[in-house]
Amino acid sequence: MKFFSPIAWLTFLVRGIVGTLLLGGWILAAAAVHVVVIDGPPGTSVDGPLKGWPEWRLVIVPKQRLGVSWTYVDTRSWSADDADEHEILLARLESAGKDELVERLRSLPEDSGSATADETGAVIASGR
Repeated sequence: MKFFSPIAWLTFLVRGIVGTLLLGGWILAAAAVHVVVIDGPPGTSVDGPLKGWPEWRLVIVPKQRLGVSWTYVDTRSWSADDADEHEILLARLESAGKDELVERLRSLPEDSGSATADETGAVIASGR
């Protein structure tokens, strides 16, 4: 049975400590910010290799407290009801100076209404 040399053990230990610190730093950074995906202005699209795709951007704002809730928030498919449910996030966006984004999220159209349980059951039963 071959044993590692003292230098190999020291290298293994240092790499493990550095890796643990890097991973811990990324976890702490993720717990400290909201990453919000928003639509671009209406009617705009991306040029270049993704030509024709709708434009979107990321907004990064600090959280009030460390935590994993709402670390990544995709607002591209939100309705006004979704915006009302996320008042804490909207308040953080407002305090970060993203007033135009907050106004755009609050002025989203109301949810057109999801299918009721009866309608959903009818669709499932008909096989559509």
